[in-house]
Amino acid sequence: ALYLAENNSNREKLVVKYINSKTNSYQKKLFEQNAKIGSLFSHPNILKIIEHGEINNRLYLISSYAETGTLDQLLR
Repeated sequence: ALYLAENNSNREKLVVKYINSKTNSYQKKLFEQNAKIGSLFSHPNILKIIEHGEINNRLYLISSYAETGTLDQLLR
């Protein structure tokens, strides 16, 4: 699931992504690896991963938000 959120301290828009607790162990491992690897990158064309972890047996990822439209719109 994806949610648009706002940081209360600086009003910055963020994306919160989490995966269902019923996800199998392979999918959880893949999600964790992608979050860890993604957090290593710093590039203007890649969303910044701000935080990732697990709460109540659900993995989550918080990233920056880009208001540039969908990928489909950008590719046209």
